[in-house]
Amino acid sequence: MECTGNQFIGTDGFGNIISSSDGINWSMHENMVVFNNRDCGDLWDGEKVVMVGWMGTIILGYPTNIVKVKIDGKPIVFDVPPIIKQGTTLVPLRAIFEKLGAEVKWDAKTRTVTGIKGNKKVVLKLDETLASVDGQKTVLSVPATSIKGRTMVPVRFISESLGANVKWDGITRTCEISSI
Repeated sequence: MECTGNQFIGTDGFGNIISSSDGINWSMHENMVVFNNRDCGDLWDGEKVVMVGWMGTIILGYPTNIVKVKIDGKPIVFDVPPIIKQGTTLVPLRAIFEKLGAEVKWDAKTRTVTGIKGNKKVVLKLDETLASVDGQKTVLSVPATSIKGRTMVPVRFISESLGANVKWDGITRTCEISSI
């Protein structure tokens, strides 16, 4: 993180450039990416960015425009950040399935992902809006899609299909999942 005199500049832990004039409220610059950002001093815990500022000052930044996901109150850190597409929050499929206790199977030939948890079976096909839960067909508002080499899936559909409850906090842009 650098201080340019009137603005802090750093990364969000995913390689995106973020900036702030006060060190508290941050904006992401979506078209700018830092390479090898894992080597810099910024830390992302799924909820806030911790940085070293001017003269060694420790700064906690709570980005307001980054989508965050919590399961049972604990922030989740993804290797590819969640996004909102057409009003639907998408997250990396393997991470969300596994965090919710499901086994993941990927069929590269058919581009199909299957999540199994107990007697629940969720099946999605990349770039298709038709999915199934225990054999019952469901139409998704946004299909599973590939972003930065990761298959991204609708977090509400996956979570609720596996028996969890989902709430969206639009102010903090946080998807709160309760698996209990």
